[in-house]
Amino acid sequence: MNVIDLHDSRYPGYSVIGLLGNTGTFSIYNKETNQLLIQKLPLPAQEVPIYNIEKGADGSIYSSGFVSGQMTVLNPVTNETTVLKNVGQAEGMASLNGKMYFGIYPGAHLFEYDPTRKETLPRELFAVGNGQERPVAMVGVPGVNKLYIGTYPKSGEYGGALVTYDVKSGAKTVRRNLVPNQSIISLANFNGYVYGGTSIFSGKDLAGKRSALFFRMKAGNPNAKIEALPLAIKFPRMIHALAVGNDKRIWA
Repeated sequence: MNVIDLHDSRYPGYSVIGLLGNTGTFSIYNKETNQLLIQKLPLPAQEVPIYNIEKGADGSIYSSGFVSGQMTVLNPVTNETTVLKNVGQAEGMASLNGKMYFGIYPGAHLFEYDPTRKETLPRELFAVGNGQERPVAMVGVPGVNKLYIGTYPKSGEYGGALVTYDVKSGAKTVRRNLVPNQSIISLANFNGYVYGGTSIFSGKDLAGKRSALFFRMKAGNPNAKIEALPLAIKFPRMIHALAVGNDKRIWA
């Protein structure tokens, strides 16, 4: 933001000029006329870094950009790409029952996309609320038709949440601070359980005071009790990713 003289009769004297967000939008406010202009620059499209990648149920590859929030779908067989606009920055993605789900920053919004209806854009289902900002972990559990979401809180808030969304009924459950003052940043589904990993970095300085938690809970019951699981290392600060191997083990 800056205060400058535009040397334009429409904006006499000095005007306050600034950029709004990351979309090329700018504002001009002139104090003498009390007029505010908000406009988008006609800039050509630019490449952005790939922020997140996920495989869809149909084999397509979904990638989200940083920080523009555009989503691209690649068909690896035909090499055809489709751009899904106005989605937002996807912190987490997961497939369930043939559909894709995107956890969008900011505001921890959940979007749903049906790839069989390519003419439609992803639709917003809800915002998590409860002081949450980034839906960083997502996993679908087909047998119980539930989507599990791990979130990171807004700046100034303490503690993430575990969100359960029933894709059939539309019911959601938000369990804030399931692990006190920690965020749930990784999830995996295996053999009737949802496995999770936390981070001690959740808005509060817990370095040297707490360890991240590896846990599991029965899938299907949003309010199931969590079971802490042992780790091979001491005092981890975060369990950033979980994966189910062909050896039927959970790798972290």
